[in-house]
Amino acid sequence: MSSNDYTEALRIDISNLAKKYLKVDHSAWDPSGEILTGRNYQSVTLNGDTLEGFRDGAMRIPFIDSLPDSDGLFLDIGSNLGELSRKVARSGRLVLGIEYDAFTSALANLIHISNGFGNVTSIRADITDCPLPDKVESIIAFSVFRFIDVRLNELKAIFKDVMLIETHHIDGPNALDRYWSRLTSIFPAVALVGYTDHRSSGTGRRCVFAVANKSHKLWEYIFNLPINLIGHANLFEVDFKDIRFHFLESLSCDERLLELRKSSLSSSSEQIYDNIFSVVNGLFRDQFQAVSKATLFDSMYWLSFLKGYVQWVVANKIVTDNNDYLFSLGLRLLSDSGLESNFRNVLSDREKLRSRISDRFIAFDKILNKEDEMCPPILMFQSRKVEKSFSALELLVDNCPEQLIAIDGYHRLFAHFICGSVKVKSHFITLDIDGYNR
Repeated sequence: MSSNDYTEALRIDISNLAKKYLKVDHSAWDPSGEILTGRNYQSVTLNGDTLEGFRDGAMRIPFIDSLPDSDGLFLDIGSNLGELSRKVARSGRLVLGIEYDAFTSALANLIHISNGFGNVTSIRADITDCPLPDKVESIIAFSVFRFIDVRLNELKAIFKDVMLIETHHIDGPNALDRYWSRLTSIFPAVALVGYTDHRSSGTGRRCVFAVANKSHKLWEYIFNLPINLIGHANLFEVDFKDIRFHFLESLSCDERLLELRKSSLSSSSEQIYDNIFSVVNGLFRDQFQAVSKATLFDSMYWLSFLKGYVQWVVANKIVTDNNDYLFSLGLRLLSDSGLESNFRNVLSDREKLRSRISDRFIAFDKILNKEDEMCPPILMFQSRKVEKSFSALELLVDNCPEQLIAIDGYHRLFAHFICGSVKVKSHFITLDIDGYNR
């Protein structure tokens, strides 16, 4: 027999061993000693055959499939028989499962080998006090919240992208609020991304949270989710003391904008306008670069926006041909051959562009002056690449309700940055872009 023959014979023997022990009526207590978990908790696929378990694993798969790919290590806490670990590992990811029960962990490894997975393994450990890896890409922790709660700060320190957390039952009074409160007290970016059922019969509702250390990591994960999956998201909780939202990182490097923000703290609307005027008064249009997609993350874009806003105010709130923001957007048409067709049409139509700019200045002015206007949902962020948009249902600024004014999310957050706001967060719904009429 060749080496390959021996390997296949060994795999068949291991597969038969896995089938044998999957039939064993094994149960084990959880780390708390309060809950008895059976061997058939997870549905398991073994050599193409599915053995139905207590939990409906299909509801969890879309959350797993949307995890970012990476060459690093993924961690599955409370991995049981490893079905979710294997889902994570399908694209070649390296996965480590942590399972409290020794028999279940050993059986999971037999199933891994039987199904041909050499990139996933299960270890027996108690997550409440076991050593953790120094660094992982992402973490999944389904239905183990009571055990990971004491280690959330430690887990927060080791993952790079996102952590998926499935709750326990949320049918009790204030159950969901308690999860929200706990997670948002630790993680800077938190989203409720969907719901699962506790039992295959469809009872015992639970929810899935995605958390991240950086808002753009959470944003990227949510854009990968199926649009009909997401419930609502506390997505943009932006703390400007520690600028976590990625497009604002460039603003923190511009001394003029930081000085403007500092001088606007506790200022009146009139003083904020004067502060803006003093910053942009010495800027000339030849300093403004052509506005490309990248310049939304460039402080010069925002300085040209502020210069145009001041000129709009001085011109009795009319966008004149001499407006520097109009000029810089016009340069984009000349310099960027890769523009999306709909934006190219706006730029090439002078009156349409003037109207769009005027609407943006009006909304920006209302935010600075804290004028009341409520008309949700408001389109704030979108990606035409995946044909998905996010619209705000409500907005909190420094923990106080803020009126929703029709302006996109980037310019809204910039306005709050200028005004000196410390924290901005919102609840969002998703919309199909093709079905959205602005």
